[in-house]
Amino acid sequence: MTLFPGRDRSKPSGRPEGAITSFWRFRPRYDTLRTKEKDASGRLSRASAYPFRKANSYQLNAHIIERKLETGEKLLMKDKKPVAELLLTQRRPKNFFTHTRSISRGLEFASSLRSGAMKRIMAAALPACLWATVPACSPLSIAVRDQNPWTHLDIKYRQENFHFIIVTDRTGGPRNGVFRDAMEQINLLQPAFVMSVGDLIEGGSDDPAKLNDEWVEFSQMVRSLHMPFFYTPGNHDIYNNLSIDVWQNRFGRSYYHFTYHDVLFIILNTEDPPSDQLGHSNGWIGKAQLAWLNTLLKHGDERWTFLFMHKPLWLAATDQHGEESNWSDVEAVLGDRNRITIFAGHHHAYSKTTRNGRALYRLATTGGGSNLTGPADGLFDHVVWVTMTDTGPIIANLMLDGIWTDDPVVEAERRAR
Repeated sequence: MTLFPGRDRSKPSGRPEGAITSFWRFRPRYDTLRTKEKDASGRLSRASAYPFRKANSYQLNAHIIERKLETGEKLLMKDKKPVAELLLTQRRPKNFFTHTRSISRGLEFASSLRSGAMKRIMAAALPACLWATVPACSPLSIAVRDQNPWTHLDIKYRQENFHFIIVTDRTGGPRNGVFRDAMEQINLLQPAFVMSVGDLIEGGSDDPAKLNDEWVEFSQMVRSLHMPFFYTPGNHDIYNNLSIDVWQNRFGRSYYHFTYHDVLFIILNTEDPPSDQLGHSNGWIGKAQLAWLNTLLKHGDERWTFLFMHKPLWLAATDQHGEESNWSDVEAVLGDRNRITIFAGHHHAYSKTTRNGRALYRLATTGGGSNLTGPADGLFDHVVWVTMTDTGPIIANLMLDGIWTDDPVVEAERRAR
Protein backbone atom coordinates (compact mmCIF):
# COMPACT_ATOMS: atom_id res chain seq x y z
CA MET A 1 0.00 0.00 0.00
CA THR A 2 1.39 3.42 -0.98
CA LEU A 3 0.92 5.98 1.76
CA PHE A 4 1.89 8.97 -0.33
CA PRO A 5 0.96 8.24 -3.97
CA GLY A 6 2.64 10.40 -6.57
CA ARG A 7 0.94 12.25 -9.38
CA ASP A 8 -0.81 10.10 -11.97
CA ARG A 9 1.10 11.00 -15.12
CA SER A 10 -1.72 9.64 -17.28
CA LYS A 11 -3.90 12.58 -16.20
CA PRO A 12 -3.17 15.98 -17.67
CA SER A 13 -3.80 17.89 -14.46
CA GLY A 14 -5.44 17.76 -11.05
CA ARG A 15 -4.34 17.07 -7.53
CA PRO A 16 -2.91 13.58 -6.97
CA GLU A 17 -5.47 11.42 -5.23
CA GLY A 18 -4.66 11.12 -1.53
CA ALA A 19 -2.40 14.16 -1.48
CA ILE A 20 -1.52 15.68 1.88
CA THR A 21 -3.66 18.71 2.65
CA SER A 22 -3.02 21.46 5.16
CA PHE A 23 -6.08 21.24 7.37
CA TRP A 24 -4.32 19.16 10.08
CA ARG A 25 -3.31 21.40 12.95
CA PHE A 26 -2.09 20.61 16.46
CA ARG A 27 -2.94 22.85 19.37
CA PRO A 28 -2.09 22.00 22.98
CA ARG A 29 -5.15 22.48 25.16
CA TYR A 30 -5.62 22.50 28.91
CA ASP A 31 -9.34 23.02 29.22
CA THR A 32 -12.52 21.12 28.37
CA LEU A 33 -12.97 18.79 25.44
CA ARG A 34 -15.74 20.08 23.24
CA THR A 35 -17.23 18.16 20.34
CA LYS A 36 -18.97 20.13 17.61
CA GLU A 37 -20.86 18.20 14.95
CA LYS A 38 -22.21 19.93 11.85
CA ASP A 39 -24.95 18.74 9.58
CA ALA A 40 -24.72 18.61 5.79
CA SER A 41 -25.57 22.29 5.45
CA GLY A 42 -22.75 23.29 7.80
CA ARG A 43 -24.95 24.23 10.75
CA LEU A 44 -23.97 23.27 14.26
CA SER A 45 -26.27 20.42 15.20
CA ARG A 46 -24.94 19.35 18.58
CA ALA A 47 -22.29 20.33 21.06
CA SER A 48 -21.04 18.47 24.11
CA ALA A 49 -18.19 18.88 26.60
CA TYR A 50 -15.92 16.41 28.35
CA PRO A 51 -13.80 17.67 31.25
CA PHE A 52 -10.25 16.42 31.65
CA ARG A 53 -7.15 17.38 33.59
CA LYS A 54 -3.61 18.05 32.43
CA ALA A 55 -3.81 16.27 29.12
CA ASN A 56 -3.01 17.53 25.65
CA SER A 57 -5.78 17.59 23.09
CA TYR A 58 -5.61 18.21 19.39
CA GLN A 59 -7.92 19.85 16.94
CA LEU A 60 -8.87 18.35 13.61
CA ASN A 61 -10.53 20.83 11.26
CA ALA A 62 -12.55 19.48 8.35
CA HIS A 63 -15.72 20.54 6.59
CA ILE A 64 -17.75 17.95 8.51
CA ILE A 65 -16.22 17.59 11.97
CA GLU A 66 -14.26 19.76 14.36
CA ARG A 67 -13.26 17.77 17.38
CA LYS A 68 -10.77 18.16 20.20
CA LEU A 69 -9.58 14.85 21.49
CA GLU A 70 -8.36 13.57 24.82
CA THR A 71 -5.93 10.67 25.15
CA GLY A 72 -7.49 7.43 23.96
CA GLU A 73 -10.68 8.90 22.49
CA LYS A 74 -11.91 7.82 19.08
CA LEU A 75 -11.53 10.20 16.17
CA LEU A 76 -12.25 10.62 12.48
CA MET A 77 -15.97 10.00 12.62
CA LYS A 78 -17.99 9.15 9.53
CA ASP A 79 -21.74 9.03 9.97
CA LYS A 80 -21.02 9.17 13.72
CA LYS A 81 -19.10 5.86 13.59
CA PRO A 82 -15.41 5.57 14.43
CA VAL A 83 -13.15 5.00 11.45
CA ALA A 84 -9.96 4.28 13.44
CA GLU A 85 -8.84 4.32 17.05
CA LEU A 86 -5.75 6.46 17.45
CA LEU A 87 -3.86 7.77 20.43
CA LEU A 88 -3.29 11.48 19.92
CA THR A 89 -1.16 12.23 22.92
CA GLN A 90 2.27 13.33 24.01
CA ARG A 91 2.39 10.36 26.34
CA ARG A 92 3.44 6.83 25.55
CA PRO A 93 0.74 4.78 23.78
CA LYS A 94 -0.48 1.80 25.74
CA ASN A 95 0.34 -0.44 22.80
CA PHE A 96 2.37 1.00 19.96
CA PHE A 97 1.70 -2.06 17.78
CA THR A 98 -2.07 -1.61 18.01
CA HIS A 99 -1.58 2.11 17.50
CA THR A 100 0.22 1.73 14.18
CA ARG A 101 -1.96 -1.12 12.96
CA SER A 102 -5.02 1.06 13.55
CA ILE A 103 -3.47 3.75 11.37
CA SER A 104 -2.77 1.20 8.64
CA ARG A 105 -6.35 -0.03 8.72
CA GLY A 106 -7.58 3.54 8.67
CA LEU A 107 -5.56 4.22 5.52
CA GLU A 108 -7.06 1.15 3.87
CA PHE A 109 -10.49 2.46 4.79
CA ALA A 110 -9.60 5.88 3.38
CA SER A 111 -8.66 4.40 0.01
CA SER A 112 -12.08 2.73 -0.22
CA LEU A 113 -14.12 5.88 0.33
CA ARG A 114 -16.13 7.17 -2.61
CA SER A 115 -16.00 10.81 -1.59
CA GLY A 116 -12.85 12.43 -2.91
CA ALA A 117 -12.87 15.08 -0.19
CA MET A 118 -13.24 12.56 2.62
CA LYS A 119 -10.57 10.39 1.04
CA ARG A 120 -8.14 13.28 1.02
CA ILE A 121 -8.99 14.05 4.63
CA MET A 122 -8.41 10.47 5.73
CA ALA A 123 -5.26 9.94 3.69
CA ALA A 124 -3.78 13.13 5.08
CA ALA A 125 -4.83 12.82 8.70
CA LEU A 126 -3.81 9.25 9.43
CA PRO A 127 -0.16 9.40 8.30
CA ALA A 128 0.15 12.78 9.98
CA CYS A 129 -1.09 11.20 13.20
CA LEU A 130 1.47 8.42 12.94
CA TRP A 131 4.51 10.63 12.40
CA ALA A 132 3.33 13.58 14.50
CA THR A 133 2.39 11.70 17.65
CA VAL A 134 4.93 8.89 17.92
CA PRO A 135 8.01 11.15 18.23
CA ALA A 136 6.18 13.12 20.91
CA CYS A 137 5.49 9.91 22.80
CA SER A 138 8.76 8.09 22.32
CA PRO A 139 12.05 8.36 20.43
CA LEU A 140 11.11 5.15 18.62
CA SER A 141 10.48 5.24 14.88
CA ILE A 142 9.98 1.84 13.25
CA ALA A 143 7.96 0.27 10.44
CA VAL A 144 5.29 -2.14 11.72
CA ARG A 145 4.06 -4.97 9.51
CA ASP A 146 1.78 -7.96 9.92
CA GLN A 147 4.71 -10.03 11.27
CA ASN A 148 7.47 -8.35 13.24
CA PRO A 149 10.72 -9.57 14.88
CA TRP A 150 10.01 -8.28 18.39
CA THR A 151 7.71 -9.03 21.31
CA HIS A 152 6.05 -5.61 21.59
CA LEU A 153 6.90 -1.92 21.37
CA ASP A 154 5.65 -0.82 24.76
CA ILE A 155 8.96 0.88 25.51
CA LYS A 156 9.36 2.18 29.07
CA TYR A 157 9.68 5.77 27.99
CA ARG A 158 7.95 8.09 30.41
CA GLN A 159 9.80 10.89 32.10
CA GLU A 160 7.56 10.64 35.14
CA ASN A 161 8.71 7.03 35.62
CA PHE A 162 12.19 7.91 36.82
CA HIS A 163 15.10 6.29 38.70
CA PHE A 164 16.96 7.37 41.80
CA ILE A 165 19.55 5.81 44.09
CA ILE A 166 19.81 5.59 47.89
CA VAL A 167 23.16 5.34 49.67
CA THR A 168 23.38 4.20 53.25
CA ASP A 169 25.78 4.23 56.23
CA ARG A 170 29.50 4.83 55.69
CA THR A 171 30.57 5.21 59.36
CA GLY A 172 31.04 3.08 62.48
CA GLY A 173 34.34 1.58 61.34
CA PRO A 174 34.42 2.87 57.78
CA ARG A 175 36.43 1.05 55.15
CA ASN A 176 38.43 3.64 53.28
CA GLY A 177 37.65 4.16 49.63
CA VAL A 178 34.37 2.22 49.48
CA PHE A 179 32.05 5.23 49.57
CA ARG A 180 34.27 7.23 47.21
CA ASP A 181 34.25 4.35 44.72
CA ALA A 182 30.48 4.12 45.09
CA MET A 183 30.19 7.70 43.81
CA GLU A 184 32.00 6.67 40.61
CA GLN A 185 29.78 3.61 40.28
CA ILE A 186 26.65 5.73 40.67
CA ASN A 187 27.85 7.99 37.88
CA LEU A 188 27.94 4.91 35.64
CA LEU A 189 24.22 4.33 36.35
CA GLN A 190 23.09 7.96 35.85
CA PRO A 191 20.03 8.13 38.15
CA ALA A 192 18.03 11.35 38.38
CA PHE A 193 19.40 12.04 41.89
CA VAL A 194 20.79 10.36 45.00
CA MET A 195 19.14 10.09 48.41
CA SER A 196 20.76 9.12 51.74
CA VAL A 197 19.76 7.72 55.13
CA GLY A 198 22.38 9.39 57.33
CA ASP A 199 25.65 8.65 59.11
CA LEU A 200 27.60 10.51 56.49
CA ILE A 201 30.63 11.42 58.64
CA GLU A 202 32.26 9.68 61.58
CA GLY A 203 31.53 12.56 63.97
CA GLY A 204 31.60 12.04 67.71
CA SER A 205 34.11 14.84 68.23
CA ASP A 206 33.78 18.02 70.28
CA ASP A 207 36.32 19.76 68.09
CA PRO A 208 34.52 21.97 65.54
CA ALA A 209 37.59 22.08 63.27
CA LYS A 210 37.68 18.28 63.09
CA LEU A 211 33.95 18.13 62.32
CA ASN A 212 34.31 20.70 59.55
CA ASP A 213 37.23 18.75 58.06
CA GLU A 214 35.08 15.62 57.94
CA TRP A 215 32.25 17.49 56.25
CA VAL A 216 34.67 18.99 53.72
CA GLU A 217 35.92 15.50 52.86
CA PHE A 218 32.40 14.15 52.50
CA SER A 219 31.22 17.11 50.43
CA GLN A 220 34.09 16.61 48.02
CA MET A 221 33.00 13.01 47.46
CA VAL A 222 29.35 13.77 46.76
CA ARG A 223 30.23 16.75 44.56
CA SER A 224 31.86 14.27 42.18
CA LEU A 225 28.35 13.00 41.39
CA HIS A 226 26.79 14.07 38.09
CA MET A 227 23.42 14.46 39.78
CA PRO A 228 22.05 16.08 43.00
CA PHE A 229 22.69 14.52 46.40
CA PHE A 230 20.16 14.98 49.24
CA TYR A 231 21.43 14.87 52.83
CA THR A 232 19.73 13.04 55.72
CA PRO A 233 21.15 13.44 59.25
CA GLY A 234 22.20 10.41 61.31
CA ASN A 235 23.42 9.99 64.84
CA HIS A 236 27.05 10.35 63.69
CA ASP A 237 26.12 13.66 62.04
CA ILE A 238 23.94 15.13 64.83
CA TYR A 239 24.71 13.97 68.38
CA ASN A 240 25.06 17.11 70.58
CA ASN A 241 24.62 20.89 70.44
CA LEU A 242 27.95 21.43 68.70
CA SER A 243 27.09 19.03 65.90
CA ILE A 244 23.66 20.68 65.54
CA ASP A 245 25.35 24.06 65.11
CA VAL A 246 27.76 22.68 62.53
CA TRP A 247 24.91 21.07 60.59
CA GLN A 248 22.82 24.23 60.64
CA ASN A 249 25.74 26.38 59.53
CA ARG A 250 26.39 24.08 56.60
CA PHE A 251 22.95 22.85 55.55
CA GLY A 252 20.31 24.80 57.44
CA ARG A 253 17.32 22.51 57.83
CA SER A 254 17.65 19.04 59.30
CA TYR A 255 14.26 17.92 57.90
CA TYR A 256 12.68 19.02 54.63
CA HIS A 257 10.79 17.81 51.58
CA PHE A 258 10.56 18.13 47.81
CA THR A 259 8.36 16.82 45.02
CA TYR A 260 9.45 15.38 41.70
CA HIS A 261 7.01 14.23 39.01
CA ASP A 262 4.15 14.25 41.52
CA VAL A 263 6.11 12.10 44.00
CA LEU A 264 6.71 13.47 47.51
CA PHE A 265 10.13 12.97 49.13
CA ILE A 266 10.30 13.58 52.89
CA ILE A 267 13.59 13.67 54.79
CA LEU A 268 13.19 13.29 58.57
CA ASN A 269 15.60 13.89 61.45
CA THR A 270 15.52 11.03 63.96
CA GLU A 271 17.98 12.90 66.25
CA ASP A 272 15.35 15.41 67.38
CA PRO A 273 16.53 15.76 70.12
CA PRO A 274 19.91 13.99 69.86
CA SER A 275 20.72 10.93 71.96
CA ASP A 276 22.71 12.80 74.63
CA GLN A 277 19.57 14.80 75.47
CA LEU A 278 17.06 12.03 74.89
CA GLY A 279 18.48 9.51 77.36
CA HIS A 280 18.41 6.57 74.93
CA SER A 281 19.64 5.81 71.42
CA ASN A 282 16.50 4.62 69.64
CA GLY A 283 15.74 7.97 68.01
CA TRP A 284 12.95 10.50 68.24
CA ILE A 285 10.89 12.88 66.12
CA GLY A 286 10.30 16.19 67.91
CA LYS A 287 6.94 17.93 68.31
CA ALA A 288 7.73 20.73 65.85
CA GLN A 289 8.84 18.18 63.26
CA LEU A 290 5.67 16.11 63.77
CA ALA A 291 3.51 19.22 63.37
CA TRP A 292 5.36 20.09 60.16
CA LEU A 293 4.89 16.54 58.85
CA ASN A 294 1.20 16.61 59.71
CA THR A 295 0.70 19.89 57.81
CA LEU A 296 2.68 18.61 54.86
CA LEU A 297 0.68 15.40 54.50
CA LYS A 298 -2.71 16.92 55.26
CA HIS A 299 -2.87 18.84 52.00
CA GLY A 300 -0.91 16.51 49.74
CA ASP A 301 -2.40 14.27 47.04
CA GLU A 302 0.81 13.08 45.37
CA ARG A 303 0.82 9.73 43.59
CA TRP A 304 3.44 8.33 45.99
CA THR A 305 5.40 9.33 49.11
CA PHE A 306 8.90 8.32 50.22
CA LEU A 307 10.21 8.81 53.77
CA PHE A 308 13.94 8.84 54.50
CA MET A 309 15.37 8.75 58.01
CA HIS A 310 18.38 7.36 59.78
CA LYS A 311 17.08 5.26 62.65
CA PRO A 312 14.35 2.67 61.93
CA LEU A 313 12.04 3.92 64.67
CA TRP A 314 9.46 1.21 63.94
CA LEU A 315 11.80 -1.45 65.35
CA ALA A 316 11.68 0.18 68.81
CA ALA A 317 8.06 1.37 68.83
CA THR A 318 5.75 0.22 71.62
CA ASP A 319 2.86 2.39 72.75
CA GLN A 320 2.27 6.12 72.62
CA HIS A 321 3.34 6.72 76.22
CA GLY A 322 6.73 5.80 77.62
CA GLU A 323 7.81 4.19 74.38
CA GLU A 324 11.39 3.68 73.29
CA SER A 325 10.72 5.69 70.13
CA ASN A 326 7.69 7.71 69.11
CA TRP A 327 7.09 5.90 65.83
CA SER A 328 3.43 5.50 66.77
CA ASP A 329 3.15 9.30 66.67
CA VAL A 330 4.55 9.24 63.14
CA GLU A 331 2.12 6.50 62.14
CA ALA A 332 -0.73 8.56 63.54
CA VAL A 333 0.30 11.39 61.25
CA LEU A 334 0.59 9.04 58.28
CA GLY A 335 -2.98 7.91 58.94
CA ASP A 336 -4.44 5.53 56.37
CA ARG A 337 -2.08 6.53 53.58
CA ASN A 338 -0.71 3.35 52.04
CA ARG A 339 1.13 4.75 49.02
CA ILE A 340 4.20 5.26 51.18
CA THR A 341 7.62 3.59 51.19
CA ILE A 342 10.06 4.16 54.06
CA PHE A 343 13.85 3.82 54.18
CA ALA A 344 16.26 3.94 57.12
CA GLY A 345 19.74 2.67 58.01
CA HIS A 346 21.68 2.74 61.31
CA HIS A 347 22.02 -0.98 62.12
CA HIS A 348 24.23 -1.82 59.11
CA ALA A 349 22.06 -4.85 58.40
CA TYR A 350 19.43 -5.15 55.69
CA SER A 351 15.81 -6.08 56.41
CA LYS A 352 12.37 -5.48 54.96
CA THR A 353 9.24 -5.12 57.08
CA THR A 354 5.59 -4.66 56.17
CA ARG A 355 3.59 -2.66 58.68
CA ASN A 356 0.08 -1.27 58.18
CA GLY A 357 0.28 -2.04 54.48
CA ARG A 358 3.53 -0.09 54.00
CA ALA A 359 6.97 -1.40 53.06
CA LEU A 360 9.75 -0.34 55.45
CA TYR A 361 13.38 -0.96 54.53
CA ARG A 362 16.37 -0.97 56.86
CA LEU A 363 19.42 -0.70 54.62
CA ALA A 364 22.87 -2.22 55.09
CA THR A 365 26.09 -0.27 54.33
CA THR A 366 27.80 1.77 51.66
CA GLY A 367 31.25 1.48 53.20
CA GLY A 368 30.26 1.48 56.89
CA GLY A 369 31.48 -1.01 59.47
CA SER A 370 30.36 -4.53 58.54
CA ASN A 371 31.54 -8.14 58.57
CA LEU A 372 30.14 -8.46 55.02
CA THR A 373 29.03 -12.04 55.58
CA GLY A 374 26.48 -11.76 52.77
CA PRO A 375 22.79 -11.41 51.94
CA ALA A 376 21.69 -14.22 54.25
CA ASP A 377 22.78 -12.09 57.21
CA GLY A 378 21.86 -8.78 55.57
CA LEU A 379 25.53 -7.72 55.73
CA PHE A 380 26.76 -6.31 52.44
CA ASP A 381 27.78 -3.09 50.71
CA HIS A 382 25.12 -1.81 48.34
CA VAL A 383 23.14 1.06 46.94
CA VAL A 384 19.39 0.89 46.33
CA TRP A 385 18.09 1.49 42.82
CA VAL A 386 14.47 2.71 42.86
CA THR A 387 12.32 2.87 39.75
CA MET A 388 9.13 4.88 40.10
CA THR A 389 6.26 3.48 38.01
CA ASP A 390 2.56 4.20 37.58
CA THR A 391 1.70 1.59 40.21
CA GLY A 392 4.43 2.36 42.73
CA PRO A 393 8.18 1.89 43.21
CA ILE A 394 10.26 -1.10 42.14
CA ILE A 395 13.19 -1.67 44.52
CA ALA A 396 16.47 -3.30 43.48
CA ASN A 397 19.62 -3.74 45.59
CA LEU A 398 22.82 -3.25 43.64
CA MET A 399 25.88 -4.82 45.29
CA LEU A 400 28.88 -2.54 44.97
CA ASP A 401 31.11 -5.41 43.87
CA GLY A 402 28.71 -6.02 40.97
CA ILE A 403 28.87 -2.57 39.36
CA TRP A 404 31.80 -2.48 36.94
CA THR A 405 32.97 -0.08 34.24
CA ASP A 406 33.01 -0.96 30.54
CA ASP A 407 36.65 -2.12 30.93
CA PRO A 408 36.50 -4.97 33.48
CA VAL A 409 40.21 -5.83 33.10
CA VAL A 410 41.27 -2.36 34.22
CA GLU A 411 38.57 -2.37 36.89
CA ALA A 412 39.84 -5.70 38.28
CA GLU A 413 43.38 -4.36 38.46
CA ARG A 414 42.19 -1.23 40.24
CA ARG A 415 40.20 -3.23 42.80
CA ALA A 416 43.17 -5.54 43.44
CA ARG A 417 45.38 -2.62 44.48
